[in-house]
Amino acid sequence: MLKDTESTAGGEAADRTLPQGSRPFTDRYLAALRPRRSRYEVLDPRRQGLTLRVTEKGAKTFCFRYKRGGRGVRVVIGPYPLVTLQKAYETHAELTKRVLAGEAARSPGTPGVRGRGAALPVPEPVLTVGDLAQEFTVRYLRVERKRPEEAEQAIEGNILRHWRTRDAKAITRRDGILLPDKIVDRGSPTMANRVSALLSQMFRFAVTRGMLDGSPFVALGRPGGTEKARKRRLDEREIRIFWKKLTRSRLNAEVRIALKLILVTAQRPGEVSQAAWSEFDLKRRIWTIPAERSKNGQPHEVALSDLALALIRHLRRRFGEAPYLVPSRCWRVKDDGPVTVRALSQGIRDRRKHFGIANFTPHDLRRTAASLMTASGIPRLHVEKVLNHTIDDVAEIYDRHDYSSEKRLALARLGERIDAILRRSDASHRIPSD
Repeated sequence: MLKDTESTAGGEAADRTLPQGSRPFTDRYLAALRPRRSRYEVLDPRRQGLTLRVTEKGAKTFCFRYKRGGRGVRVVIGPYPLVTLQKAYETHAELTKRVLAGEAARSPGTPGVRGRGAALPVPEPVLTVGDLAQEFTVRYLRVERKRPEEAEQAIEGNILRHWRTRDAKAITRRDGILLPDKIVDRGSPTMANRVSALLSQMFRFAVTRGMLDGSPFVALGRPGGTEKARKRRLDEREIRIFWKKLTRSRLNAEVRIALKLILVTAQRPGEVSQAAWSEFDLKRRIWTIPAERSKNGQPHEVALSDLALALIRHLRRRFGEAPYLVPSRCWRVKDDGPVTVRALSQGIRDRRKHFGIANFTPHDLRRTAASLMTASGIPRLHVEKVLNHTIDDVAEIYDRHDYSSEKRLALARLGERIDAILRRSDASHRIPSD
């Protein structure tokens, strides 16, 4: 007889009652389960007897529960995610057939399970794409790349979203063609190229580490085609529309202000979104981007205009307890860290109709800021210094001037220019509106 709650057996105390909040198993749901003070189990209401046990230390194990001769029996299926959700489903179906046929769901001679049942042999370990991505991230991306978070976000959102629990050995070359093609079809050819390159790197890494015998992704090419440098910048009318509609949008306040700060400071989206409060000296009106977060590996001082300072002070009032300038939505609960660049891009992409102007990205706001400074009479060299670009010029080796006063003037002019643009319409850009 199958039963979703366990009876005591062999004098042992019964486990805690299965939570009523259990819901159909998905990888996202199972991965989100957190350890508690005592171990607990959740059940899949669609598959009678299939449970996942979570220990105090966070270890997760699939089990199969049923009653035999009035005694509760637990059969261990195996640890998650070593045993994938799909494999657990298959094992559950096999065990259910045995029980309904009047057989014991057991493997003779295999010890170590409560009651009179015994564990099935744990399936041969499967290297999932999620396992591979984890090792690739820790052993390669975070060691070799200065800014690994962008690649990590691309892997999480475009590869693991579809393949997390798949057997890495079962991934085919055709899989590696179709996945980037889907990204191209949704209108993101550049991201498709990034994902294709990451697939090649990740599976080549697996071969060098002895995890796989070979990679199916040799010479995948560029599914998104040859990339062209973007030239998109917002004109003055679009800036007014962007600011007004952003303020009135349903985006989280932290995302709205982060997007405005990219335009007002002319800094990279990742540098804004990942900024920590420790980088700011509001009395001196200086934001210092440390070398480890700067693209060129050099610390970079950003002077804060009146408009930038007003936005930052508003963030301080709202999220000052958080360690980051732009905290994630769940930072109070999960201590999640800062908002991601992906969240900024997604916020714009999901509201294209709301903005009602030609498509743009967070980085296009930085390009717009650079164009506004040049249009305000700021020399291009000074604009490059504000952008913290590495200038490939012999004179740069000898010129050790820090350009701090020039950068301060450029950013002050930028703030004034944006303020003047906004005042030409009825768009309210007062900070409390956020």
